[in-house]
Amino acid sequence: MIKRVFKLIVPCIVFGLVMSGCSGELKTKTIIIPDTAETNPIQSVNEDFVVNKIYKLMENDTSTGDILGWADKEQVLGVFGRKDKDRSLERIDYSYNSHQKLINIDANTEVESVSPNGMYVVSSVANEDGKQKLLLYNLTDHKEDLISELAKANMRMNPVTWSRNSQYVTYVQRDRTKAEAKLVVYDVNSRSLNEIVFSSRNEKDIIYNVKLSDDGKSALIMKSSDGQPYVVYGKIVGNELTTQYEQPISSDGSFDFINDDQIMFVGQKGALYLYDVRNANTTILLDQIGSFGLSSDRKYIAFSKGKESIYVAKLQGNTVINEIEIYRGMIPFQMDWSKDNKKILIYGWRSYGVLPSASRPVITVTPERNVPFIIEFK
Repeated sequence: MIKRVFKLIVPCIVFGLVMSGCSGELKTKTIIIPDTAETNPIQSVNEDFVVNKIYKLMENDTSTGDILGWADKEQVLGVFGRKDKDRSLERIDYSYNSHQKLINIDANTEVESVSPNGMYVVSSVANEDGKQKLLLYNLTDHKEDLISELAKANMRMNPVTWSRNSQYVTYVQRDRTKAEAKLVVYDVNSRSLNEIVFSSRNEKDIIYNVKLSDDGKSALIMKSSDGQPYVVYGKIVGNELTTQYEQPISSDGSFDFINDDQIMFVGQKGALYLYDVRNANTTILLDQIGSFGLSSDRKYIAFSKGKESIYVAKLQGNTVINEIEIYRGMIPFQMDWSKDNKKILIYGWRSYGVLPSASRPVITVTPERNVPFIIEFK
């Protein structure tokens, strides 16, 4: 079956996997609600974002587990167990941290990602002959479909990504022998695959990440050119992607679609930009931020400031309002909202240690392992 490739924007290394079914099984663990300096919740006065509880999803040793994302508004999906022993894909009720085993995962299995609607997971399989398969597994009817098969000469340049409406699975494929790259798009609804060429790509450019619009007619790409990362917006016509807009971005590389006609990204100096494709208008929404995560309905945004503080705010037209700090003591690299906008699943590194300052305590940052947790609002 599968192991999830982190959603960090780095080139993806594909491992093998095989799925096998198993009977449901429950096991209970204790909820850990952090209350130390390393995890410092900020009680908001904003009625939309009053922090209720914080749920830690892992024990200290995160090597035996990997949280994939939301299964629904109350549960998340994760892979648990040591790679050299028995592992399983499990559904976790975050409020009780109770686990339900869904399927067993063999030692040669890697889980890639879960769809935004929580209905599918993508797995990759490496065969002995050097070929690699990508599989789509339906968590509702337990059926498995082949997305694509890569020959030994081909490699994926990034983890698979999903469109916001869970219709499209996307990745970039490179031919090792020809230095050619293609955008590969799989339509979950029609079970069809489309390979798209980059009409204006420089062969020296390295593509790290890609996201597709909900209508499947445009794509956002993160590339590196001479060491500088860029976000590229392109239109898809037939089997060709034509660049329409390109801007340098920060090394964190946060970018996303607001809708089919608007994109959002963090620029070189930490400014949050909104670009409207219809009138080529660019608006600066925020300054000095790190990464960000949008709610599925695009009404809210979570973002980091000063590396260790997490904020939330409302999106209203071309403005951000009601900005409020909700958490301090974490360097986040991904923030996933639940469907009801009442929780945020956060992946990041812990920061801890408080040193006195003339005005207020200063939190020193010490990166550790990924520490996924959930912030729940009242």
